[in-house]
Amino acid sequence: MTYTATIRLYDETELDLLRPDPSKIAIDHIAIALSREGRYANQGRLVYCVAEHSYLVAAGCYSFARDVFDKDQEVFRLLQLRALFHDSGEAYLRDLPGPLKKLPAMAFYREIEDELRCAIFEHFGLPVRDEVADGYIELVDKAIREEEMAVLWCKKVELPVPLGVACVSAFEARRRFMEAYKTIQDPRRFGEY
Repeated sequence: MTYTATIRLYDETELDLLRPDPSKIAIDHIAIALSREGRYANQGRLVYCVAEHSYLVAAGCYSFARDVFDKDQEVFRLLQLRALFHDSGEAYLRDLPGPLKKLPAMAFYREIEDELRCAIFEHFGLPVRDEVADGYIELVDKAIREEEMAVLWCKKVELPVPLGVACVSAFEARRRFMEAYKTIQDPRRFGEY
């Protein structure tokens, strides 16, 4: 028996989550859904969405790795794009709390999430696996998570380098996400973000 898990998207197209077709992925699907998806099961004291988080990870990678990649601008551009899309599967699957997602019983979910991530990366011309880029992204993502926790639960902690976590509207988060996407795609035309 062949199962499907087809969802209808905001533009009335459909995507099978079990066999995601890269040609059915769209930047608008991702930007709109991530700007409406709250992080941390929406349990922070402030509303904070995945699109804003993704924007900050891409911007953090820009700041953190710019000097490392100064000789290969295309590799650097792909790192930033990969950082912007590092949680993009959540546009279609939602943001599950990390402790739940890590449980052995959730292995099927992690497999679906990985297949979807691969389809998204393929759609945007990114390598499915890139250990070097993923290492940079993981470092920046962890630093941003620490700042998010302080901001979202209003804790007064000293952060080594504040990264700019702010709780913005869904509209503003979507705008920033799309601005970063356009800038990464054509940095000469749009400049730095």
